[in-house]
Amino acid sequence: MLVVRYLFVAVVACLASCQSEPQRPTFAPSDAIDVMQEQVAAWNRGDIDGFMQGYWKSDSLQFITSKGLKTGWETVRQGYHRSYPTREKMGSLHFDYQRVEWADEREQRLHVLGRWKVQSVTDPSDTGHSGWFHLTFLGFPEGPRIVADHTW
Repeated sequence: MLVVRYLFVAVVACLASCQSEPQRPTFAPSDAIDVMQEQVAAWNRGDIDGFMQGYWKSDSLQFITSKGLKTGWETVRQGYHRSYPTREKMGSLHFDYQRVEWADEREQRLHVLGRWKVQSVTDPSDTGHSGWFHLTFLGFPEGPRIVADHTW
């Protein structure tokens, strides 16, 4: 009986040690693009808080531009509100996706590379301003979210 008990404890210990870390919720690359399209729609109606829903709501969010690094969801949100205080200042946003690829499919880490363009909504002669973005998405229970944004 003692041998059976030891054997049972050994098997349970082995099974517990063999378990892998829980995997992130899965998503398809198209789910990340859907998040970005929702961001474009929010931006184009002047809704910065709606636009921010595509980002990971964490103090660890990274947002890097030519002006430097910002960390944290709330810091990024406040920066957008300061830079774009009105709908007119926001303009009309468009994304052009160049590359959408898994950095690590097992870890559900996706990279999206593309171009952004913003044009005035009040000045038809405005050619706009544009640049590039490189985003890193991870899967969360609420869906894929941007955890790092490099925009230039």
